[in-house]
Amino acid sequence: MSDRAIKDARLTVSKVFPAAAANDNTGTIDLVNTGYKPEGMALNIAWPSLPNFVDGKTIIFDVMDSADDSSYLSTGVTHTITGITGNGQAAGSVNLRLKPTTRRYIQVKRTVESGGGTNTASTNTCALVF
Repeated sequence: MSDRAIKDARLTVSKVFPAAAANDNTGTIDLVNTGYKPEGMALNIAWPSLPNFVDGKTIIFDVMDSADDSSYLSTGVTHTITGITGNGQAAGSVNLRLKPTTRRYIQVKRTVESGGGTNTASTNTCALVF
């Protein structure tokens, strides 16, 4: 984790969550114009309160990268949130440090476990932080 907090709006993407038993990718963040090496960056992944998120079910955030903005692979940098009995999931965020080998384009794959509830009205945000 990282204590980085400075966000650049040009390097931020937002998207509603996919349905339960589904996954999708956020929009693309292009690292080429950041002026920083990937190992000097972190990706902040934020989610709102998810009151419909079912107890014990998970949403997995998987940082994907690409050299050509079309073929994406997992970087191995992930974070999982789990529904809590009676509460869903509180709003939160996490900073994930990018690996030095991260390629030019990044997206976040969000996978909602089957039976995870209806969270499709909730928007998740991903932003580079310096």
